[in-house]
Amino acid sequence: MKKSGKIKYQEPESYFPEEVRKIFEAGDDRISYNEALKKAKEFKPNLDCCTEYENGYVFGSHSDDLYVGGIGHTPCVVLKSDGRIISMPEFVIMGTGKEIKSFDL
Repeated sequence: MKKSGKIKYQEPESYFPEEVRKIFEAGDDRISYNEALKKAKEFKPNLDCCTEYENGYVFGSHSDDLYVGGIGHTPCVVLKSDGRIISMPEFVIMGTGKEIKSFDL
C-alpha cells in the first residue's frame, strides 16, 4: 500500500523545551546580584545600569542606547537560576518574568 506522503501534525507538549522549563520552575535564586554583576563585568566591562527581572539580571550601558545591537553594544543577561549568560532575545523568548527594578550601578 502506498503512503500519502502527508505529515501528521502532532501538538507539542509545551512551547518550551524540558530543560528550559526546569530552569524557571526551580523558583529559587541560586545566584546573588553580586555574583551576577561579577560575571557580567567579565563579559561586558562597560556596565553602568541593570534591570532586575524575576528570572534574571539584564546589565547594560547607557552608551549602548546610541547603537542598534552590534559587538560590545548588546545587554548582558545573567540567569538567576544557574548564572548562565545568555542573549537578550533568548531571555525574552524563555520568559523574563516581571520587572522588579531598574537602577544605575
